Amino acid sequence: MRNAVIADNRFPEFVREVCGAALARGIPTVLDADEPRRDSNQLLTLVSHVIFSAEGLRATAGTDHLGRALLDISKQTKAFVAVTDGANDVLWLDDGELRQVPAFKVEVVDTLGAGDTFHGVFTLMLAEGMTERPAMRFAAAAAALKCTRLWRHSGRADARRGRGVPDKELGHRKKIEKQPHAKNIKVQNR
Repeated sequence: MRNAVIADNRFPEFVREVCGAALARGIPTVLDADEPRRDSNQLLTLVSHVIFSAEGLRATAGTDHLGRALLDISKQTKAFVAVTDGANDVLWLDDGELRQVPAFKVEVVDTLGAGDTFHGVFTLMLAEGMTERPAMRFAAAAAALKCTRLWRHSGRADARRGRGVPDKELGHRKKIEKQPHAKNIKVQNR
């Protein structure tokens, strides 16, 4: 496995040096451009990959047309640029051509953390040597799968289990159960 860096555009002052140093070393550096803001635009030149949320891209580019917005942003950076848009396809640019990765259709239970799942899995796949298109497809699948479940703290432990990490190394876990015919959620220590 190679190295990779993921940074959030919510804290441009904090991540600026890290992104610049990683990019200078040829380390894949992914910017999670989820927050709709313009003060982080300098980060676009300090990363190898920028994955926007639709809201973040619209605010940054100043247009509602996501394809046009990606083209406009690509003039400000040499980075790979893409945008996630909830249940819609992921859009990205390939040598100036607009492309799309189909979204997975699932029965949505909870979308909290779907964007973070996409960004994290995309970055991990780059670190493992995967190219962008299959990495986005894998990330889209992971994000869709996440949406079929209620967010829970133990999700990270579940991901580690899938990679062969023994239960005893997973640490504290909580079990979340939906109560039949009730809207509340019961959290139990296990």
